Amino acid sequence: MKKLTFSFLFLIVALLGFGQKIVKIEFYKNSTGDYDLMIKNVLNKNGFNAFVNYGNNNTKADYILEYTTVSREKYDELHKFIFILYDNKKNVISKFEKTISYMNFGVNEPKVICKGLEKLFNKKFGCKFNKEKNEVNYFNINFNVHKIDSCTYSIIAKGAGIRPLEDVKKAFLRKAGQYLDSFEYYFENGDYNYKSRSGSYTFNHSGYSVWGIIKHTQNESPKKLGEKPIEFITEFEK
Repeated sequence: MKKLTFSFLFLIVALLGFGQKIVKIEFYKNSTGDYDLMIKNVLNKNGFNAFVNYGNNNTKADYILEYTTVSREKYDELHKFIFILYDNKKNVISKFEKTISYMNFGVNEPKVICKGLEKLFNKKFGCKFNKEKNEVNYFNINFNVHKIDSCTYSIIAKGAGIRPLEDVKKAFLRKAGQYLDSFEYYFENGDYNYKSRSGSYTFNHSGYSVWGIIKHTQNESPKKLGEKPIEFITEFEK
């Protein structure tokens, strides 16, 4: 009887395990923030075995998911995303895209992505998530964060004219710390010009900007690099 019970349990576990569909998520270089990880987490929470391919993973999968994200200009928030789902022979199964309304402060982005994946897979998902997107709330400092690979990000921080340069540098490092627990960084700074409107009048302003690269490290953190990493040159000087 014990042997029969054990065999039955093994069969159930095997069916559950082998029935799990594998999804390969093709990383979209310079995508906004950590949306690759959001997509992976949503799929894994809904019965799939998902992994992100950062360019050299040839593991076979039942599905291949390509995504594109567009950040809203001047704000570190999602503006638009496009999902394309393929079978393992690269035949298109479905496509879904969505533009998110302007100034979506407070939007639960994992939930928005989950609803998009529901449409893509034509399957009901559990989409109750706490807000997971990393944020730094600095008044009058705007960020753009782009993911270069699994452990490298580019960050641009722009402060309004009332912000001293040191505030913008500190904001850059705080933002970096919400994407990587331990990191090395290299940044440069300068000023930039922008305009504001009041009624029919337009005013010219200048403020400080800090732009740079952060990379994951196991060493003491944060540590400023003495020389420009190749990623900085590729992102900002070519």
